[in-house]
Amino acid sequence: MSELGHGEFGEVIDKFHSHNLAELGVPVEARPRRGEQHLGRHGYTLRHRSGAAIEVLLKQRAYVVKRLSSDLPADANAGKGQVTWSKYGGPVLAWQEATRRAGF
Repeated sequence: MSELGHGEFGEVIDKFHSHNLAELGVPVEARPRRGEQHLGRHGYTLRHRSGAAIEVLLKQRAYVVKRLSSDLPADANAGKGQVTWSKYGGPVLAWQEATRRAGF
């Protein structure tokens, strides 16, 4: 199972409200787990046990690094911010960049 904080809830889901995550190309690691609660209709936040948090914005086709891992140096705050799918070559490569920045 993934190191995401709520992996114990179960398998990943392929659909989030009106968004088909598989069709969008969202990597499995960036999908919510069955049983998790998310307040948004067009996005959700994934948290890592290190304290890092990445928001997945499906409508905007981007990831937002909200919180960095506690393992990263204090001056790493430059890693926060939006990682758009179009700038980084799609949802898979953008996810890799977002997780690198966040310290997932």
